[in-house]
Amino acid sequence: MEKRVLVGVVFILLLWIPPLTQAQGDPNGFNGIPWGSYLGQTTGFISLKEFRDYRVCLRDGEVYRIESAEVEEIRYEFYKNKFYSVTVRFSGNQNFRLLLEGLLRRFGAAEGRTKYWEEYEWSTRDLSVLLRYADAEKRGSLEYQYKPIFDQMTRDENCCTP
Repeated sequence: MEKRVLVGVVFILLLWIPPLTQAQGDPNGFNGIPWGSYLGQTTGFISLKEFRDYRVCLRDGEVYRIESAEVEEIRYEFYKNKFYSVTVRFSGNQNFRLLLEGLLRRFGAAEGRTKYWEEYEWSTRDLSVLLRYADAEKRGSLEYQYKPIFDQMTRDENCCTP
């Protein structure tokens, strides 16, 4: 009897507490930050670069881990102070494989290409995800882009560029 109760409690906890990797792959946001949210809505950002309507930030106290992979940096990008993109940098084949496995589980089969980089791309209605890895350099990147804001950026740039 006690064993069944314990199993039931563990099952409920697993359903109730979403894993960190799920938050990172959430099509509605990244690491608990909703896509399209304003920069001022979330605290702890450190601005690295600002140019016209663009801002690139790091998060203070960020844990550099996605899936089980160790990553070197996670950059958050804002357009007109709205969150639209994440760029993750990592090193090593093992970290690449861990990221790839997690993305395949979350988003399914990917469009894969090989040229200089091993490259995988996923696309949902509102999100583009691109994983790249150069085996010769043992370095790669993982990029998330929120399409509604990216499309707005493209329209703004095309409308006003001479």
